[in-house]
Order: sequence, then structure tokens, then C-alpha cells
Amino acid sequence: MDADLGQLLEAERTFSARLDDARQQARTLVDTARQEAGRLGQDSTSELARARQALEDEEQRALAAELARIDADASARIDRLGAVTAERIDALADEVLRLLLRGDRV
Repeated sequence: MDADLGQLLEAERTFSARLDDARQQARTLVDTARQEAGRLGQDSTSELARARQALEDEEQRALAAELARIDADASARIDRLGAVTAERIDALADEVLRLLLRGDRV
């Protein structure tokens, strides 16, 4: 009976040691998973920040291109208006006046 009791105690110690090892491995796995989740969270945050910056940069480029187009259009209009001289305006006014005096429609 003492031999059976000794074997039983040895089996219990072995089981307890294996259980402690399993608990330690589980803790290690949980800690590793937490660390990895933290790294992934940081990576995701960094990636999100990079994506936001890229979007802001693209919006800035689009706005700059639109402003350049508007500026070019305004410059072209100003150039066209600047090409109209006082002499040309006077000539057009004289022609309109002649047409009105003749009774033609303008």
C-alpha cells in the first residue's frame, strides 16, 4: 500500500508540475498575444496616420491644380479684356450709333 501511495504522490507531483508548466506556457502565450496586439495597434495607428497624410497631400495637390487652372483662365480673360483698346470701343460705339440712326436693329 505504501508503494501505491508513493506512486500516487509521485503521479500527483508530476501532474502538478505539468499543470504549472501548462499555466506558465498559457501566460507566456497570452503575454505574447497582448504584445503583438499592442504592436499591431501601433502599426495600424501609424498606417492610418500615413493614409490621412497621403489623402491631405493629394487634396492639396488637387486644390493647387484647380487654383492654377482658375488663375490661368482669369489671366486669359484679363489678357482678352486688355486687348480691347479705347479706339476699338469708340469704333464699336460709333457703329452702334450709326445702326441706330439708320433704324437697324443692334
